[in-house]
Amino acid sequence: MEKRANSCKITVADDGVGMQKDQIAQAFIPFYTLKKGGSGLGLTVCKRIIDSYGGNIFIKSVPNEGTQVEITLPLAVE
Repeated sequence: MEKRANSCKITVADDGVGMQKDQIAQAFIPFYTLKKGGSGLGLTVCKRIIDSYGGNIFIKSVPNEGTQVEITLPLAVE
């Protein structure tokens, strides 16, 4: 987690199998899934919640090296 002037950046990373470019492009489309028994709604719901707060979510991935997800949310104004 990194606090910036007006926002907070949350980074989550793994060293798993990674994602292809076409998979990243479809990641936020409802019902798109590669998991057996998956609903394909997890990232869709996450993105909608993040968007509703004025934030952003971005996926970077390299096949066979892992994936990094960056979420940026605005800080509350006091």
